[in-house]
Amino acid sequence: MKLSLPIGVAFAMSVILLAASCAGAPKPAPTPPEEPVAATEKPAPVEEKPAVVEKAPPVEVAPVVETVDETTLRSFADAKERAEKNRKQAFDLEAPAYLPAEWKSAEAQFLDGRSFEAKATAPTEVAAYKGALSSYTSAADGFEAVAREALPLFARDRAADLAKARKTAVDAGIESVSASRLARADGKADEAASLFAAADFYGAYAAWKDAREMYVILYAGAAAYYVKTDIDKRGIAGFDSGNYSLATGKLDAALVSFDGGRLAPARDDAEESLLRFRLALAKGRELYAYGRGTAADAARAEARALKAQVAVKAEFDAASDSFAKAQALYKAENFDDASAKFIEAERMFASARDNAAIKRAAAEKALKEAADRIAENERAAMEADIVLEGGAR
Repeated sequence: MKLSLPIGVAFAMSVILLAASCAGAPKPAPTPPEEPVAATEKPAPVEEKPAVVEKAPPVEVAPVVETVDETTLRSFADAKERAEKNRKQAFDLEAPAYLPAEWKSAEAQFLDGRSFEAKATAPTEVAAYKGALSSYTSAADGFEAVAREALPLFARDRAADLAKARKTAVDAGIESVSASRLARADGKADEAASLFAAADFYGAYAAWKDAREMYVILYAGAAAYYVKTDIDKRGIAGFDSGNYSLATGKLDAALVSFDGGRLAPARDDAEESLLRFRLALAKGRELYAYGRGTAADAARAEARALKAQVAVKAEFDAASDSFAKAQALYKAENFDDASAKFIEAERMFASARDNAAIKRAAAEKALKEAADRIAENERAAMEADIVLEGGAR
């Protein structure tokens, strides 16, 4: 069995043992005395300033800004281009006239697109870009629908225009002058109709313009040809030989250009040819009428010289009446009728002149015969006097 000491007795014994150990230990060597230090001024105490602690600036967190993406930008550009293209085609098809309400609706969408586009000044204007994209897309669809509806209406009216232009050329006599060239124009008109039916608007419109141009050229050419024929028939080319010669050359050039497919110069030459032939004809008609008037006036003078106004008064007066009417027509520039009336007056004055001459000749003959008779009677009387005087002797 183990024995144990009480805790207090153990602690006391420990203290006693510690004191005994300290008493038996050697003493330490004495510390040498410190050398005296000369007294010096004490430095002034430095005032310590509290350290400045710099604070780091607060970290700003940038807000997230939405920008338009590349897909939207491309879609916006495509929609705008499509809207502008469809709008032009619808306008060229005269949609505002054929379908005013539908055109107005599509145009409103297009203008909305422009309004949104004006606000899309930076990539951050996402709403503006999206608004423009939406409006341009709606406008493109609207214009496309309008163009599709206007196409048959436009084609119908253009066909009517060609029919009218063709009739004008035919009425001018092109079938008799050049049926083969008319057939070429008809072929181009058929081509335009086929392209319209295929909804190839711009191809159809180009063919239609060519066909119409061909009919116009053929009209001018045929008309010029017949005016030239009229001038030749009247024999008045010499009254305006300059225009007549130039017109002939232009007509020849127009035919060459037409056959070569150069429609613009062909039309210019054909129309100038017609113009100059008409000028030559007009001047020829005027100068011809003037010449007929001069001839009628000369016949009137001759009739007066024979006293036709007395000898054949009624006939002379009738001729004078025709001459006065011819002068009025000439003054009114109705040269063809004036020429005809001058010719009539000239013929009447010539007849009055001739009849007056016949009467004058008859009167002179009667006077001569009377004078001869008087002379014969006087001679017989003288002979009788001689006989009587001789018998009296």
